[in-house]
Parts: sequence; structure tokens; C-alpha cells
Amino acid sequence: MRQDKTDNITLVRNTETFTSIATHLNVLGYTYTVKVLTCQVTEANKLVSQALQLPLASQVFELRRLVIVDNVPKVLEHTYIPYSLVPGIEQMDFTNQSLYQLLRGPYKLAVANSEESILISEASEEEKELLHLKGDEVMVINGLSTDQRGIPTESYQNIAATDFFVFRSVMEE
Repeated sequence: MRQDKTDNITLVRNTETFTSIATHLNVLGYTYTVKVLTCQVTEANKLVSQALQLPLASQVFELRRLVIVDNVPKVLEHTYIPYSLVPGIEQMDFTNQSLYQLLRGPYKLAVANSEESILISEASEEEKELLHLKGDEVMVINGLSTDQRGIPTESYQNIAATDFFVFRSVMEE
């Protein structure tokens, strides 16, 4: 869904298939930029290590970005990937590089499955500031991606303005 009013930028996400935010934006013809907030190798905390099924303090790649669509900040993306799967990835420039294209390319990692939970939460002061929120709530999407073998490859959290995503689900008998 493409809307022309800047304040009403909306992406319809089909819950049956995995499509990156960048792919959605490109298909719909939106102009967007990415501001990298964090791009580093760090130690997995308890939550990240559990999600990725890694020992506590294992090395993980952490990427945190702000996606700005038609000059309006819309999504904070926060991703953790086991560093053993992506050595050297922290050297890449993620302002113009799609994470998933890079993972499929040199690293030969493809997302086979992704499971998400979606909730509405009170925005932190930082989220309000970065997303230029008018209200106090954000949509939080927590996800875990796995490869073809079912091995966790990515733990992520997307925090968005509540009007940015519309979810579509189709049920069949």
C-alpha cells in the first residue's frame, strides 16, 4: 500500500511470508535513508544468548539502525547475529547496504523461517525522540530468524510508529 501523504506512510506486511522492510519500501517506491546507530561486535547478554541458542557472552554482531522514509523517521531496527556466521561484517557500510542481501551474498545465509511477536508498548524517551513521535506508544516486533536447518541466525526487534505497519493474515480451510 502506497499513500502520498508523508504522515501516513504505511506498509502492509503479509504474515505468511518474510519480506524485509527495505524490500517493501523499494517495491512501493518510497524514498528512504538509513542512519546507523550501532554497528559492532559485542557479547551476547542473557536474552540474546537464549534466543540465538549461544553460550552467554558469545560474540554477536549488533546492528541498530533508524529507517527514515520520505524524510520521516519510522522504524528503529535492532539486530543480533552470531558473529561466527558473519566474521568481518562490522566493516560493512549499512547506510546503503541491505543486511539480508549481504547475508545471502558473501555469507551464504538465507532466512528460511522467521517467527515474530507483535505488541504495543510505551515508547522510551529515546524512541520518542528518534521516531519524532506525537504519541506515547510504539509497535514492537520481536523476531527470531532461522536458516534451512532450523538454526537461529538472527534475533531482532523493530520499534515503529504505531501507524507504520498494517498486518495481513489469510486463513484457509
